[in-house]
Amino acid sequence: MSALEVTIPGAPVPKGRPRFVRGHVITPPETKAHESKIGWLSRAAAAVLGWLLPPKIVAYAVTMRLYRAYRFKGGDIDNLSKTVLDGLNGIAYADDARVVELHAYILQDAANPRTEVTVVQL
Repeated sequence: MSALEVTIPGAPVPKGRPRFVRGHVITPPETKAHESKIGWLSRAAAAVLGWLLPPKIVAYAVTMRLYRAYRFKGGDIDNLSKTVLDGLNGIAYADDARVVELHAYILQDAANPRTEVTVVQL
């Protein structure tokens, strides 16, 4: 099976801490918007490939390159990765619990901040 590859334009957004309001968990709006953007772009890339979600027994490897203006400002690698993994839920895989291999790189590109993601079934 071919790899799902997608580029998300704009600066990577770290996963915001959830807030609890009257007994409900609220995801910060910036995080929610970025996860939605990842989802829409991934859905379009998956449609072009004819990528179908296989049974839940399949495992995945994810590689992401997070390009931002300054390499050491704007969130740590685990929070940046979490936003991407959550944004791909239900599109590249049924649930990010199926990701068994993860490669994440923070790189610098002030002129063109973006996130490049590759998902491969193992």
